[in-house]
Amino acid sequence: MIGAYFDAAITQVRERAKVLKGKIRSPLPSSELTGLQSRCENRLDAIIQKLDYLLSDPLLKQSTVVPIRIRMYRRALEELAQLECTGITALSRPEKEDVFMNKLVFQIHKEIVYPLNPPAVCCLSQEYFVIDPSIGLLSVPLAESDFLLHMPDLYHELAHPIITVSDNPKAEGFQKEFAKFLGVISEYFKKEKLDNLRSTGPKEYFGFVLDILNHTWSIYWSRELFCDLFATYTMGPAYAWSHLHLSASVDADPFDAKVMQVTKHPPDQARMEAVLAALDLLGFTKEKKVISTRWNDLLLHIGAKQNSEYRRACPKELLEQAAVHAFEGTKAIGCRLADIKTSGEIHSILNEAWDVFWKNPSKYHDWEKEKIKQLREKYSS
Repeated sequence: MIGAYFDAAITQVRERAKVLKGKIRSPLPSSELTGLQSRCENRLDAIIQKLDYLLSDPLLKQSTVVPIRIRMYRRALEELAQLECTGITALSRPEKEDVFMNKLVFQIHKEIVYPLNPPAVCCLSQEYFVIDPSIGLLSVPLAESDFLLHMPDLYHELAHPIITVSDNPKAEGFQKEFAKFLGVISEYFKKEKLDNLRSTGPKEYFGFVLDILNHTWSIYWSRELFCDLFATYTMGPAYAWSHLHLSASVDADPFDAKVMQVTKHPPDQARMEAVLAALDLLGFTKEKKVISTRWNDLLLHIGAKQNSEYRRACPKELLEQAAVHAFEGTKAIGCRLADIKTSGEIHSILNEAWDVFWKNPSKYHDWEKEKIKQLREKYSS
């Protein structure tokens, strides 16, 4: 009886995959979405193939392997559900905001000489800016296309696929520097553990903390910092300002490193330290000084203070080495590095936005509305 049930359930999921193919809007309103369409359709075909295998393979019909069949069915269903709420949803409802953001990101990829195909963009995110490199979909909040101050975060998301893509020579230079930095992390914490063994302090506690930090840096923080740094090297000061802007809006301690648990994002203070080091390497000395002053002023007013756990978790040595290796990696893949003479329409507008914001806050909103209007007129058709 349970076999007949799963035959019917698998058939229904297969039909759902076919229905989702039909949900893709045709024709697409933007050529920048065709890559996402191809990737999603290929993924749907692969899911259908798996489901056909579950329906037809006689070995999987045997009662002794029913648990295996159930696990395979659930994985296929989970994969389909994830694709439905991301890529397929984006392709079923591309609105004017989506078209605008897709053309904007395509222009950014040309300006910075981005080495990969640019991702498709949809304005449906419930998690701020987030990218799914597996299908090449960058999601942003619905209203984000009407504002400029957070748009530098697009550059951060563009770095994730450069780290994760496989067997692509266009990304190898960046990936090699990333691998070198992972080696720096490993050596740093190996030395810290040896020093801890020689010390007279609580060895078990600090050894455990160092193991957590090593894992956290290697798996999560290294990636986020490299993406921050890529954004800074290709965008310039505007990315540092956007980080300040985001940190100011979040009720969190910029120094909270949570050394007893694995976290996906490094503390905001560490990210700012790395970004400021990057501005130094780019030659933005004056801009770095101004940003650093405003950042410290923010820390003062929210009552945030450095503690011993923060510096143990975020040593300057690692933050500075991240900046150096990401700098070399960005150069190695041929991306345009930002400097005081850098031109490019999107680059100039996003940096100018922060200049106007600080110089004349009361008039910034009107200035921004006019700039967005101009951009939409150019990039929405």
